[in-house]
Amino acid sequence: MKQRLLPVLLLSLFLCGRAFGQGYSHGPRQTGEEVLDELLLGEKTVAAKVSSGGCTGKGSFRVDMEKREGITPRVPHYILTIQRIGIDECKALIDDGPVIVWDLEKDLGLTGNYTFSVRNMVYSILSPYDDRDPERSMLSTVERQMGIRGGKPGMAPVEEPPKPKPAPLRPEPPPDREGARSL
Repeated sequence: MKQRLLPVLLLSLFLCGRAFGQGYSHGPRQTGEEVLDELLLGEKTVAAKVSSGGCTGKGSFRVDMEKREGITPRVPHYILTIQRIGIDECKALIDDGPVIVWDLEKDLGLTGNYTFSVRNMVYSILSPYDDRDPERSMLSTVERQMGIRGGKPGMAPVEEPPKPKPAPLRPEPPPDREGARSL
């Protein structure tokens, strides 16, 4: 009886653990699918801001790729999943986590024509306990560098005409001059 009960108990513990979200990494001291602070996708790169205790780097992660049928038979689609494989046990107080950048060709071996997406969840806010300036986000930094800050999404920046210089002020007459009015 005990020999039959043990496998059932182990299987139920395994399934319950997966049901309660044990597969996600919510911070630097957990492994699993990383919940990202920010994510930027480019034509040839993926950049993710992640949480850190001070010792998180590119080697702390593995990118899993799942190849699927794409928009045409000649253009496959890849689903990327960023997995934290290294626990960060450091205890530094860090305002921002590191930005980890993967080159799709050099780091992941993707070449030719393809489409891709990233499966990971991304926090809608930097952190539930964060009061940092949103102007420090990766997107804000890119917008400032490209000169599109303040423009509408998808629109090219509109250059404002130069403002006219103010007319010079008329100098006040010296106070010792006869006939000068005082206010």
